[in-house]
Amino acid sequence: MKTFTIPSRAGFTQLFTLPLFFLLVAIIGCSSDTFNQAGIRFFNASPTSAELSARLGDDTTFRAINYGEESGFVSVDQGETRIRIEERGNPTPVIDVTRTLDGDTQYSYFIAGQGATRRGLLVEDDRIPPSGDFGAIRFGHLAPAAAAVSIYIVFPNQSIEGLTPVITSLNTYSFSRYFEVPSGTYEIVVTERRSGAVQLRTGRITVERQSISTAVVLDSEGGGTPLQGALLIDR
Repeated sequence: MKTFTIPSRAGFTQLFTLPLFFLLVAIIGCSSDTFNQAGIRFFNASPTSAELSARLGDDTTFRAINYGEESGFVSVDQGETRIRIEERGNPTPVIDVTRTLDGDTQYSYFIAGQGATRRGLLVEDDRIPPSGDFGAIRFGHLAPAAAAVSIYIVFPNQSIEGLTPVITSLNTYSFSRYFEVPSGTYEIVVTERRSGAVQLRTGRITVERQSISTAVVLDSEGGGTPLQGALLIDR
């Protein structure tokens, strides 16, 4: 993990609130302890797909995954696994792929894009917590309405003027590495990379000690702006 420094500030409160446009997906990651098992969850990041189902092989089915929500984790055998994503009312899968899952590994599968551009993004989650008084967070850009973005982590109500972004450029349908952050309360600010215009500013989010999480940038439901976000708890 890469560590970046956020200066301390006197009187820093540790409250946890989020506005409606930054959704907290508070389902804890928990893949199997068995070495030949993998853990996987699904997240609906497709703005025009109000309700999706996910099938693993022929046995495990997650139903009614709404936009901006996740399925929770399930354990599956390691090796090649067929993944099918189905839309309500459509018997033909919108995604039908086979992926290799490693044992003793936790994954998140993001259904992103819309219409003919829908795709599945399989990313490996980190389950090893940072040491000391730190949490870990990574970022994903899943908003097709936005070009490349820059991402800042700031104290609540802090201006980004004169600050260097944590991530200078994050392209659509890509994820950053995990960053170690001192535990505390922050806001995430997302700007357009080229113009610097603010596209999303979250309310307060709390980074807990030794937590691991993923913050994703999303379109509004139905597609387009204003952007919104979701915070997934990986561990």
